[in-house]
Amino acid sequence: MYQCISVSHIKPECKDEVIKAGLIIAKETRMQEGNLSYNIVQPEGRDDILIVTERWETKANFEAHVAHANEEGDLVFEFGKVMEAAASAPPELYPSEVLI
Repeated sequence: MYQCISVSHIKPECKDEVIKAGLIIAKETRMQEGNLSYNIVQPEGRDDILIVTERWETKANFEAHVAHANEEGDLVFEFGKVMEAAASAPPELYPSEVLI
């Protein structure tokens, strides 16, 4: 199993726009081959942080998901644009093999 966790520091006033874009990417990603889950969560009491957690059957499934992330019109690219505009700091990305 493979997962990616992204921690994003956002401007609280941008949260609604991020959630709107998040609904689109979550719905589409959950239908992709090998996707086990895609969630956007917010720690209690922290309206300045959003965490994206995604789990995949294999690293190859994840790589297929992000293969065109630098191309305009791609699902990941478009969500990234929204996140970049909302960011108050660079995101932290943690792509990881699940060991247990």
